[in-house]
Amino acid sequence: MKKRTRQTLIADILKRETIGNQSELVEALRDKGIEVTQATISRDIKEMKLIKTKSKKGTFHYRLPETSPSYIPEELGRLLSGSLVHVSYQRDKVLLKTTPGSATAIARIIEEEYLDYLFTVMTDDDKVLLFCLDKKEAYQLYQSFSTYVTK
Repeated sequence: MKKRTRQTLIADILKRETIGNQSELVEALRDKGIEVTQATISRDIKEMKLIKTKSKKGTFHYRLPETSPSYIPEELGRLLSGSLVHVSYQRDKVLLKTTPGSATAIARIIEEEYLDYLFTVMTDDDKVLLFCLDKKEAYQLYQSFSTYVTK
């Protein structure tokens, strides 16, 4: 498996699961049919600049750095999980279609969290249009938000 693919999978796992140590991450990847060594995971953690943070319960877990377009803050994840209907992107723009009334709250958090990647954000009652600084970041945001589309 290519490093980039594996690291994308690691980011996906961290968005959905609480991983407290490297062994748990190795096991989570094994559960998905990916065999890796702890040394490989250690390098991935360093390259991805993963952060170990303390939860409200006092336990530590890995999370993606906030400066990454693939990092989705918990509050935004909750909002997206219940209200994101469709995501699309074109060049440096990402369009999020939401349930009526939720776009403004989503846009507010996106502006706060992804300021370094955005030129501006436009919103109405059920749509958020992100104007990103470049195509690469638009695509990364698109991929991250796509995992929250309500089926």
